[in-house]
Amino acid sequence: NAFNNNDAAENTSVLYCRVDGAGWHACEMPARFLRVSGCYFRNTGPITVGDMSHRGEGLNELGCGQAIITDNVFEGIGRCGGIGVNHGSSQVVISGNLFINYNGTAIRASNATVHNNFPSQNIIIKGNIIDLTCSGEKAAHRTGILLHTSDTIASDNQIYVRGQCDPKVEGIQIRDGALNVNVHDNLIRNCGRGIGTCRLPAQLTEVLDATRFR
Repeated sequence: NAFNNNDAAENTSVLYCRVDGAGWHACEMPARFLRVSGCYFRNTGPITVGDMSHRGEGLNELGCGQAIITDNVFEGIGRCGGIGVNHGSSQVVISGNLFINYNGTAIRASNATVHNNFPSQNIIIKGNIIDLTCSGEKAAHRTGILLHTSDTIASDNQIYVRGQCDPKVEGIQIRDGALNVNVHDNLIRNCGRGIGTCRLPAQLTEVLDATRFR
């Protein structure tokens, strides 16, 4: 990781940095009040928001995983995505970012959970320009914005491929289980699939009787 902090820090800022070739995360920050702004990320892994549990004192009442990710540039290989909102995030703003020749999913907001946390929610994804043109030979299946979270707004984004339509690209995907999602005023062009939906998978661990399962 280029930047890593796993002690549930508060008020952490990553400002005006250049990161090239970080093989795992560009920035992994389980923190309250994370800000990443004005940076250039090239051929790196994701900025990961959240990855945070609610076990700390007061986090159930105060919330955790708050973040503002603005005015950054992401270019090239998208290892594990560009901006990932993981478990335990709340009150997240992702705006004004540029993705250039990006061969990966640009923005992913997930409602997946692990032990001791709640699903992420209250997210705004606005005003990003996402160019998913693959300039190399190995084009990946990729999505501009992947939405799994409730109470989420995705608006005023541009998602496109330069040149011919790419069948491996999906503009916006909304997954089952996300409630109170508002998607509007986005421009999607030359993507094999513009806006799609997907059922929510689940794991069955035990059949209790004819009508109940865990």
